[in-house]
Amino acid sequence: AEIDFVLFDEQSKVMKKLVFKKSKAELFAQAAKARYMIDRYDAIAAMEKIPVKEKFAFFKERFSAEKHYAIRAEIARQLANDKTLADWHQNVVKDPKSEVKNSYIQAVKVPSELKAILEALLKDSSNMVVENALDKLIGDKKIHINDKLKYLDMLSEMSGQNNNIRAKWLEHMWTLNVGDKGTVEKEFERLSGPNYEFRTRLNIAAVLKKVKFINARIAANMLDATLSYNGRLAAPHAEILKEMKKNKAYNAIIQAEIAKLSPDKQQALKTMEIKD
Repeated sequence: AEIDFVLFDEQSKVMKKLVFKKSKAELFAQAAKARYMIDRYDAIAAMEKIPVKEKFAFFKERFSAEKHYAIRAEIARQLANDKTLADWHQNVVKDPKSEVKNSYIQAVKVPSELKAILEALLKDSSNMVVENALDKLIGDKKIHINDKLKYLDMLSEMSGQNNNIRAKWLEHMWTLNVGDKGTVEKEFERLSGPNYEFRTRLNIAAVLKKVKFINARIAANMLDATLSYNGRLAAPHAEILKEMKKNKAYNAIIQAEIAKLSPDKQQALKTMEIKD
C-alpha cells in the first residue's frame, strides 16, 4: 500500500525546530488520519498558505468531524477573512467552544465585511466572546456610528465575568464620547476601588491606561492597588501609574494623593519610582 504521510516525532514529544515540507495531499492525509490531536493540528496549521478555494471543502469536512476545539479554532482562523464563506461562518457562531469563536474574531481583518457574524457573536454565552466581538465592531471606522450606538445599547446592562464586558463598554462610551461622561467617570471610580476583586480592578485599570484618564479618586484607588500584597494586582497598577506620571497634570494628581498616605507607604511608592 502507498504511504499517505510520514510523521517525525509523533505527538511532538521532543522540543525541536523542524522544517518538514509536505505536499498538500500529505497534509490532508495527516489532518484526517493522524492518531493524535497535535499531529492533526500541525497539518491544519501547515496549510496556512494553501489558497482557500483549494482547502475549503476539506476544512469544512474536518470542522464537522474534529472533536478537539483547537483544530476547529485553527480552521476558523484560516477561513475568517473570506467573506464569500459567510454562510459557513455560521458554524463558528454555533460552535460550543469559545476558543473557536475567539480565534475567528481575532483573525477578522475587516469587521464591516463580516458585520452580521460579529453581531451574532454579541449574543454569545461567553463573556470573552462578547467583549472581543464588541471591540472588533466598535474599532472599525467603516461601521456607522448608529450601529455602534446600537451595540452599546444592547450591552448596556451586561457586566460579564469580572466586569470584562462592562469595562469594554465604558471604554467605548468614553472614546466615542457618547452619553454622560460624568456618569462613566463615576463608574471608573467605583470599579477601580477596593470593593471589587482584583480582576475587575485590572480590567478597569487597563481601560484607564488606554483612554489615558485619571482623577483624584481613581489615583487613590490605583495607589491602594499598587500597595496591595497581591502581586498580580499591584505590579500592573504600578506600571500604569508610572505611565500616567509622564503627563504633568496627571502626575500632580498622583503626587497629591501620595501626600495623603502614611510615611511608610510613601517610602514604598518612592522605592517603586512612583513618588517623586
